[in-house]
Amino acid sequence: MEAIVHTVGTKVWIKEEKEAWIKGEVYKAEEEVVLVRTEGTGAEVKCKPEDAPLQNPHNNRGVDDMTRLSYLHEPAVLWNLNTRYAYDDIYTYTGTILIAINPFTSLPHLYGEHMMDQYRGVDIGEYAPHVYAIADAAYRQMRKEMKGQSILVSGESGAGKTETSKLIMKYLAYMGGYSDAGEQTGSGRSVEEQVLESNPLLEAFGNAKTTRNNNSSRFGKYVEINFNDKGVISGAAIRTYLLERSRVVAVNNPERNYHIFYQVRGFKQVEAKYPALLFKQQLDAFVQKIFPMIRDNVRREITPMLNHCIHTPKASGRTATRPAGNAPAAAAGAAGAQAATHKSWTDILAVFDTLLATVKLNFVPKVLVQADYEREEIDWSYIEFVDNQDVLDLIEGKLGVLDLLDEVCRFVDAKGKDFAEKLYNSGSCKDSRRFSKPKTSMTQFIVDHYAGPVKYETANFIDKNKDFVVPEHAALLGGSDQAFVAALFTESGAAAEAAAAAAPGRRGGAAKGVKFSSVGSQFKKQLAELMVQLHAMEPHYIRCIKPNESGKNDSILLPVPGGTDSTLLSTW
Repeated sequence: MEAIVHTVGTKVWIKEEKEAWIKGEVYKAEEEVVLVRTEGTGAEVKCKPEDAPLQNPHNNRGVDDMTRLSYLHEPAVLWNLNTRYAYDDIYTYTGTILIAINPFTSLPHLYGEHMMDQYRGVDIGEYAPHVYAIADAAYRQMRKEMKGQSILVSGESGAGKTETSKLIMKYLAYMGGYSDAGEQTGSGRSVEEQVLESNPLLEAFGNAKTTRNNNSSRFGKYVEINFNDKGVISGAAIRTYLLERSRVVAVNNPERNYHIFYQVRGFKQVEAKYPALLFKQQLDAFVQKIFPMIRDNVRREITPMLNHCIHTPKASGRTATRPAGNAPAAAAGAAGAQAATHKSWTDILAVFDTLLATVKLNFVPKVLVQADYEREEIDWSYIEFVDNQDVLDLIEGKLGVLDLLDEVCRFVDAKGKDFAEKLYNSGSCKDSRRFSKPKTSMTQFIVDHYAGPVKYETANFIDKNKDFVVPEHAALLGGSDQAFVAALFTESGAAAEAAAAAAPGRRGGAAKGVKFSSVGSQFKKQLAELMVQLHAMEPHYIRCIKPNESGKNDSILLPVPGGTDSTLLSTW
């Protein structure tokens, strides 16, 4: 690529601390530096030519496909997204990749059957960028090639991944209800209706308010939708990954517990604290649609069990030694509450797995993705893309952070400082440029992630990585005279005994006999299985972006760490 020559009058971008980038004009060009006068303030800046990227020709509304930009770099991408966002154009293409910016407001004119009809059978780029266009492309490619398709949605918390996934599901359900003749098929409660109706239940048991997102998914969701040879939905299934169990018994202020706990206590009690419309949708679905699909005895017992979890103090210290009347779960303590809620949650999901026939994978609405996109012939060699493979190796590679954490967890008396010391002395960590130790702490470590460095405190790592139920709690709950509760813990009782057997027999000793199972190892195993399936499919990508921390539609879009490089890479 030829070097760009800056001359007097050249329009450029200059870095600025508050606004990220501001416009400027070159008023003097020397051999190795240029002098730039910024717009607005008239400040004069001296910098190297490569630090003053060129502006694109002026366009009031931006472009709907960033591969059309003459100059593709960070300020150009940010300016284009910012400009379109100001007009509520929240979708932008980079080739066949869709960038979706959370509007933090309702945009009803963009969605519904009239828009689904508009994008049905239309190639990407023929109409304005839209999530329906990506879903339609995946659907049509599936039918044409008879090959599984995946739609991968990525982005930080609050970027809109959950809502984007629901829009994709609605579109595929809409398309899956058509025959080859273009007529809607089926009657009664179709499979596609069941898929859509499952969303409120999943969010009730798996979503919670966090400091960054009022409806944050605290688990991974993997949805499979199957189509017959006519393109009509014939079955579906939902898989879940790693629910944040610790939230059940320990919530940091001002965050909240899972939505379901507030829902079972009654709408009036939480209306002022919970987004009313979202709550009402979930409550209606739970009472009118979800409960009728669950067996009567299960339905009668779920609510009191959830109430028990609500009333179990985090640090009550209660440990049961014998059943207490007809409600043994009431004495199980915090650990039992955590396990009970997790088991009831997964059991309800299993109900849906029965209702929706488990079938071949054709659709994945929500996973994080890391892949190469070679879509457009654009020379972008001047952009330095930071590969984060070394970060992944540090965390999940052999003798990486997760492996070392599992090793420490095998010792009954291990503390956070022991884990930290293990990391400090490990060659895999010491030799990694991504790992460092704070000078003033013996219990912290720093990982230089793709989006920036993060300091971790090891104090709670060991407790959160262990994943077993106290045997006494499991035995007590398994002896309940409530069939549903007993059934939940009959299976987990054996697992608890196995975990107890894996614990050391003496103080400070290492576990022997039974292989230790941890949250970290479960995550690695699930991720590996997921990637095997994804590699067998044709991928489609959507990148969701959270434009600001205020959650307001009128705020200025600022750079998202790591987001711009992903956007640029997608045009490679």
